[in-house]
Amino acid sequence: MGVYDVNPKLVFSIPVFPGLSVKLHEIELPLSRMVSALRQTPDLQDPPAWASAIRLVLQFIFDDMHTDGDLRGGWGKSYAERYLRETYPHGPPPDVSRQPDSPSGTAMVVQGLADFLCIEQLVNDATKHALAVCLNESAAYLAARFNNETGAVGVMTRLAGGDIAIAYNVRHTAMSVRAWRELPNQYERLGQTCKNVLETVDTMNLETERALTVAAVLSALEWIGSQKDLRRGIPGAHRIPFLRKKAEVALLTQWSDDCGGWYDGKNARATSQWY
Repeated sequence: MGVYDVNPKLVFSIPVFPGLSVKLHEIELPLSRMVSALRQTPDLQDPPAWASAIRLVLQFIFDDMHTDGDLRGGWGKSYAERYLRETYPHGPPPDVSRQPDSPSGTAMVVQGLADFLCIEQLVNDATKHALAVCLNESAAYLAARFNNETGAVGVMTRLAGGDIAIAYNVRHTAMSVRAWRELPNQYERLGQTCKNVLETVDTMNLETERALTVAAVLSALEWIGSQKDLRRGIPGAHRIPFLRKKAEVALLTQWSDDCGGWYDGKNARATSQWY
C-alpha cells in the first residue's frame, strides 16, 4: 500500500493481491455485504488471504474519499456517482441532496478507520501510515465545516461568486461527535459539539425531522450520557434522559409497518434501505 501527495491531489494505491479474482473489482456491493461475500470465498479461509481481503475492502473505502479541492478529506463520492443513479434510475426528486460529500458519512468512516487502526494483527506500518493520513485529512475537512462559536457542523458549498457558505444542521453536528471523539487533539471541539447538540435538540420538534436525523441525535445523546467527565462541563446535561426519550418517541412515531422500518419522503422502496 502506498500513499503520496501530488499537489493538490492525494493519491492512494493498494496492489492487487494474489489469490483474489480480478472480478471482485467489478462487483458493486455495500461494504457490509462485501465483507460477508468475501468471507465465503474458499481462497480466503487462511489468515493471510483474509488479511489481504480486508486490505482490498480498504481500497474501496479509500476510493470513496475526495482527494482534492474543497472536498479533500471528506467521503461520499459514490453517493453522487453511483447511489443516486441506482436508487433513482429515472432521476432523483427535487428535494434529494446531490451533495458529493457528507460530514455525517465522513464521521462514520473516521470512526470505523480509527477502530480498525487498533487491530494490530491486520494493520502493518504502511497501512497505519495510510490510515493516519486519511484521519488527518478528515480532521481538516471537518474542522473547515465546524463553527468555532456555536460548535455546529454543516455542509460547505462554494457559491457562484467564489464565496464559501456553510449550512449547519443538527444531523451533521450530532454525527460529528463520532469523529471528534476518535481524532487526536479534538477534545475542545468535542465538548462544543456536544453542548450544541443538547441545546439544539432541547428546542426543536424532532417529530418533524427525518428519521436519519433523529437516529443521529439519539446516538449522540446515548454516548454523551455515558461520559461522566464530559457531562460535567456541559450546561443542561441533566436533561439528557428527557432528550433521549424525546428522540425515541420521535423515532417510534415515524416507524412504518409497510416497510418494517423507516424511510424518507414518499419513496419507501428506494429509501428504506438507508435505515
